[in-house]
Amino acid sequence: MNKRQDAEKIRRALDASLSGLQDDPWLAQRVVAAAKGEKKVKKKISVGLAVALVLAMLAATALAVGMMNYFSGFAKLENEYGEYEQWPGSAKVQLVELMLECGMLNDEDTPQWTDDLTGEAKEAAAEEILGAYFDGMIYVDTYNAMVRVLGPIEQWTDEQRVMYTELLEKYGKLTDSWPVFQLPGKDDLTREQAVERAKEALLNVFSLDAEYLDSLPVDALFRAEINEFGLPEDEPFWTVEIGYGDTGHWVHMKRNGEIVALSVPGSSYVYWGEDILDRAKIVEPDEHDATREEAIANARHSLTEVMNLSSDDVDAMTATAQFFYHERYAHGNEPIWLVNWSRDGEILYRVLLGYDGSPIDVEPSGKQFDVTNRTELTLGDLWREQCEGFGFNAALDDRAGGFYYWWSLEDKARLYEVMAPIVAEYAATHPYLSENEPYWQWTRNVSSIPANNAISQEAAFSTAMEAMTEIVGERPDISQVGVFYYTTKSERPEWRFAYRLAGVAIDANSGDILFQKEFSQSYDIGDFLAEIIP
Repeated sequence: MNKRQDAEKIRRALDASLSGLQDDPWLAQRVVAAAKGEKKVKKKISVGLAVALVLAMLAATALAVGMMNYFSGFAKLENEYGEYEQWPGSAKVQLVELMLECGMLNDEDTPQWTDDLTGEAKEAAAEEILGAYFDGMIYVDTYNAMVRVLGPIEQWTDEQRVMYTELLEKYGKLTDSWPVFQLPGKDDLTREQAVERAKEALLNVFSLDAEYLDSLPVDALFRAEINEFGLPEDEPFWTVEIGYGDTGHWVHMKRNGEIVALSVPGSSYVYWGEDILDRAKIVEPDEHDATREEAIANARHSLTEVMNLSSDDVDAMTATAQFFYHERYAHGNEPIWLVNWSRDGEILYRVLLGYDGSPIDVEPSGKQFDVTNRTELTLGDLWREQCEGFGFNAALDDRAGGFYYWWSLEDKARLYEVMAPIVAEYAATHPYLSENEPYWQWTRNVSSIPANNAISQEAAFSTAMEAMTEIVGERPDISQVGVFYYTTKSERPEWRFAYRLAGVAIDANSGDILFQKEFSQSYDIGDFLAEIIP
């Protein structure tokens, strides 16, 4: 079922009690006012209508309470029985009974649920009912049960988000990766105030259109969590997202509205009050970089072509150029050119260019750049161009990323065959190619198919699991261990196994451990795969 069907189910539940009444967003206010006898109500209402309005409020409240009881009950069952796919039939019977009690299912949804059902027949009916209810859901758990009823988390109220956080905490499942949602207090910004403050900040820092910003969907979260902004992890703060996905504008602010950081689509965070050169590392251009004169000439072109300035306007200004690294621009991997254009000592325009002098963005002084990377084909783009020609299906197109680690050995060998020469050619013309680039890391060693005389994957895996358990102090989840086979040194092929916390390389001839490493912020699975063992 979809969200429209969910909404229809809720409406049917209300209609059963409120036949003939029309939806009215001001219903609650009018009922409260009538109950208090306020004089603002100009028209008298009949006793019957007043009773119906009160019943409407009670029905809506009952439905909300029913949903909350359903979510809590689902979490309790999940805590008791584990993953939904492993639940016994008796647990699914309990879930159906809970959903009927809470109004999530009704007689129309459960025609097979009769009073005379018992034992296996009742369990089979529960399986059928739940299969239909959760149809289309890839994964069934408390979170997705809530999404099934409430829609995406962006549509949840603050109270519903807090409730989910409390359920995670109650059953010991709250981790650092999940935000601790909280309700704003009387001294905190309200949701509406946070959204308005966020829009003001974005318009102040970036060259944005206010009407466009107002047309985008908005979500605001009040939560406490580990963050990259230096805020105490136990201190709640507001995060406002305006737009979704590729259109997302993000603003983070303290609970009192003090802006901390913000960003626009495709851009990394700008810290509030930060100048373009703050945290920059000034360097001198090298032989493969554009010269200062070339950068200024290209920047001039940006002013005339993008900002539509006349040649006389540009000639009336003085240009100064600086070459530097900054983590905000070109992902911090490449130096960039910044050309400032001034008149009478005042900077009027700023132009950002790549190390090669290619234009990136141009802004009037006082505005931050919202485009921060050179426009060019990436290795990911080149890979996607090759997929169909080398027999990769569409699903593999976007699997290069985390999913690559769980590809079959055959697919990994094919990726190496396709991408190794492309990466080599790309590196020859890209002097600042990062060693953290996944395709570069994945093609340092030669991925192959295991030879017949190699020790079995099972034997090597057993050795690696023992080593990783000793390294990290826990036995890795088998489903989260990536498997690789390399013939970089043809005389000594090797098995490699990588878990999120550690990696182990095994000599495929002898079964001995060649190399093992615990992962950290400075050395992760990508580095492990790129490591060439002497």
